[in-house]
Amino acid sequence: MGYPCGMSGRIIALDLGKARSGVAVSDPTQTIAQPLDLLPGADAPTFVEQLGGVVAEYEAERVIVGIPRTMDGRMGEMAQWAEGIRRACERGLSVPVEGRDERLSTVSAERAMREAGNVTSPADSVAAAVVLQAYLDELRLRDEKL
Repeated sequence: MGYPCGMSGRIIALDLGKARSGVAVSDPTQTIAQPLDLLPGADAPTFVEQLGGVVAEYEAERVIVGIPRTMDGRMGEMAQWAEGIRRACERGLSVPVEGRDERLSTVSAERAMREAGNVTSPADSVAAAVVLQAYLDELRLRDEKL
């Protein structure tokens, strides 16, 4: 089986927070998402620089940024803040940066961690992995329909 949509590299996903941000990465075949460490909260230029190091380390070809829309789909204060960080990443990184609705990703991550008895992975990074896995699954489904 080939890579989805002609892609062949890792994807990084973020669950942004003002104090810290969760980070997840795909495997090179873009099949499985796994949580990484947290990035500390920082001003946008410093955050983009730190994220650039992660992108380089994993040779990522794309970054997905979770945008926490309200339950009715609106862009509340946190979603607007996250969109600003996404735009800063888009300007400062050499790879494409996409925003993705991440409603309920933290709830899903906490439930999965409880069910698995996982107390070692940071919930924010598991939430980033939830967002990334949904993205990877959609890529695979789209590729299968082509």
